[in-house]
Amino acid sequence: MQIKIKGRNLLHTCRYSIMRLDLAHFTRSVAQPCRIEPLTTENIDARRTYSSFDARQRELIRNQPSRTQGWLFYVDEIEEPVSSMFALRRGAVDKFFKIRNIDVYLAMMYTPPEYRGRGYCRDMMTLVLKELRQDEIEFAHLAVRPNNLAAVKLYEKLGFEQIDVKRFARVLRYNIPYYTL
Repeated sequence: MQIKIKGRNLLHTCRYSIMRLDLAHFTRSVAQPCRIEPLTTENIDARRTYSSFDARQRELIRNQPSRTQGWLFYVDEIEEPVSSMFALRRGAVDKFFKIRNIDVYLAMMYTPPEYRGRGYCRDMMTLVLKELRQDEIEFAHLAVRPNNLAAVKLYEKLGFEQIDVKRFARVLRYNIPYYTL
């Protein structure tokens, strides 16, 4: 479904595959010397700006630090972060997410184009998932568009399984809360 005003798309719905990983059985190891660093209000500016999500991420870390975690991923031979991601825990709420019935939702994973295809996202997710398992999180969830084949393939290699397909609405080009449409 699409809603157009003056020829501009304002709202459209997208299908997403909901995937889940049982962390009790997660045993993968990283393939290269690397590390993750927690995102904080002090180091979030080191994260490469790439989208309108950056303001939301800063807001989540500042306002809900006990329910929001973010990580920067580094490999030994490169000084800048090469990837990043967020996890929203039960009770986290922002404009687009309300985490109620699951322990953790992985979101906003990003690797700049020049670093893609090197296994950095796989290794970052491996380190993050191990950290979540140490925090006694039972299951990790995420949503991915079915046509994002590279991401689906990565998540399946890590052990995620599709448990549902849902439609989500997105507001485009305008920052209009859903309830005013």
